[in-house]
Amino acid sequence: MDRITERIDSGKRSNYYLFAWLNSLVKHHSAFLIKSPETPSKIGPVISLLQKRTLPVDQIHRLKGKIDMVLDVENEVRRQKKNQRKLNIEHRPMVVYEEGKETYKVLS
Repeated sequence: MDRITERIDSGKRSNYYLFAWLNSLVKHHSAFLIKSPETPSKIGPVISLLQKRTLPVDQIHRLKGKIDMVLDVENEVRRQKKNQRKLNIEHRPMVVYEEGKETYKVLS
């Protein structure tokens, strides 16, 4: 576990296979890891290191959520303005009939 911690701490991007192996190890041997009294002392540093490395990811996800929300609001405002322009088109009558008169007023 010390070597795993060192490799994770090195910050190399090639640790993908190490993470996949660690994930499989925990999934398949979780019963043994829970029963073992040495587990907290051995896995504790790995867990704290992983939490330290994934903290920026959580912050980036929050930022992305905020940006998506702002863009959605902006798109909704644009859509509403576009629909409002369609509704505000002036439809002027071509002919006006005035009651009591036999002539029509033609508008241009």
